[in-house]
Amino acid sequence: MRPFRAFVIVHALALTLPALGQTPGIVTSVAIEGDAVIPSALVTALVRSDVDDQGDSLVWLETGFLSPTTRRLVLNGTVVLQRDDPLVTPPGALLFDIGPMSLGNDLSRSSYFTLRATAGINTTNDSGVFRGQSILVRESGSCAAPQVSAATVYTGFSAVRSNDQGAIAVSCAFDDPATAAGGEVGILKLQVDALGALVSESFIAKSGDLLPGQTQALTSVGTSQETLEINAAGQVLYGVRASSTQSLYLDSTLLAKSGTASPIAGRDWSTALMDAPAALNDAGDWAFYATITGSATDNRLIYSNRGIIAQSGMPVPGVPGFTLTQLSLESLHIAANGDVIWYGEWNDPNTATNGAWFRNQSILLRETVDGFGGQAFTNLTYGTNLSSLSDSGEYFLFGSALANGKFGLFRLELPLVPVGYCTAKVNSLGCTPVMSYTGVASASANSGFVVRADSVLNNKVGLLLYSTSGRGATPFAGGTLCVQAPPRRTTSASSGGNPPPTTARAPLPWTSTPSRPERWEARRPRPCASPAASCAPSGGGATLDSRHRTTRR
Repeated sequence: MRPFRAFVIVHALALTLPALGQTPGIVTSVAIEGDAVIPSALVTALVRSDVDDQGDSLVWLETGFLSPTTRRLVLNGTVVLQRDDPLVTPPGALLFDIGPMSLGNDLSRSSYFTLRATAGINTTNDSGVFRGQSILVRESGSCAAPQVSAATVYTGFSAVRSNDQGAIAVSCAFDDPATAAGGEVGILKLQVDALGALVSESFIAKSGDLLPGQTQALTSVGTSQETLEINAAGQVLYGVRASSTQSLYLDSTLLAKSGTASPIAGRDWSTALMDAPAALNDAGDWAFYATITGSATDNRLIYSNRGIIAQSGMPVPGVPGFTLTQLSLESLHIAANGDVIWYGEWNDPNTATNGAWFRNQSILLRETVDGFGGQAFTNLTYGTNLSSLSDSGEYFLFGSALANGKFGLFRLELPLVPVGYCTAKVNSLGCTPVMSYTGVASASANSGFVVRADSVLNNKVGLLLYSTSGRGATPFAGGTLCVQAPPRRTTSASSGGNPPPTTARAPLPWTSTPSRPERWEARRPRPCASPAASCAPSGGGATLDSRHRTTRR
């Protein structure tokens, strides 16, 4: 049975919960130099990775030593593809190399592959974007996007990102004979159905477009996998160039543009936005790395929609007496609740211990201080492109060299804290329901996960709605239904309590499905506006996203 995420609703509650806990979690190895992925094929290099909300890891690696060097795609330790494997489509195609890839929470894979030169396959048509082992769009193949002419063909692909709704964002090159320039580029969105078949193609931005906030037409798009992002809502984060100006966009919204004001007074965004490390979560939160004009001692910045995360020259979080010198390098990540994970280095003369991965303003992993299997991490910048974060923010993959000279890819499991969202509905007595929780939202936790509601009417029958399909925001009974269909419900129960004006004091347990270890519990009421009645803990409204997993592999 595959784990799922639960989205809990108590009608019309609003809750702001703390950020993820600051204590790093458990580190396990995904692949280390010398590991055997298959008999006689030992790991010699690690290239890229991705991780989903259940901790499944997809790794692009090289093997050699006792066998010929080749690249392999490994899912949870099992080889799923390797060089010269046959692909489903195009007919007769053999895999030659693996490029950028993306792993969905349903284990779907979207990738850029190149093909072995065989009959009918040559350097003009030997690459494409694949869903699993089936090609979606191909070099020299026709482009059906409505923004270009019918004779347009693709000429190349680079970055590839996908979401769980079958949308895939691609940085690509194409040739539209209806334009005089030739050599066009764009950010393409593909849509596939539940079986992985291509449904539609459309450009978000392409050569010649005049994007909002620009005075010149688009000339280039970013090709870095670390810049391109797509979230569950289909929003796409990408970088572009318009003549000499570089910019970062979320769909059609301009986030930053070189030569315009940065959040630091009197200093503008500098260049290097088109392929800068950037991140986007399902709630639409974003973060990116960029440089700003002015002194080189403090011109590096990590900025998000919530403000400045880090700046070179600022004190190092958790390491007194030093200031940051380098930020982000090649990767940057953002969790479901907006926490930003970034890499930084500082001006400690002891360069063996002057680098760390941070979450917001707290250290997650520090060189020589943290490690695995009795071996310290000595170079957390090894394979920076290897790093990836699950959508929820619970699993973080990172590369590092070890004190014994080996390098590896490791998984850090972080404490996952529920995220409050949606809009509370004030009830007839002026009470605004409030949601809280205790415990850890994990099936492997030592105790249950309890969600509580305060300040609801006493002596009323209520229930809890929840969903495994994600968040929503639709009108419901005068308030807001904050989960996507199909909603699930607990059994109804009374909130209890004595007749007004006395309030109920006993907790009311609600249990969801028998296979799940959490419970829903009504809690001691809080005073309401009316002296003639009271609010007890019962059903009411917004949601708590527990992202609860019922099973583990």
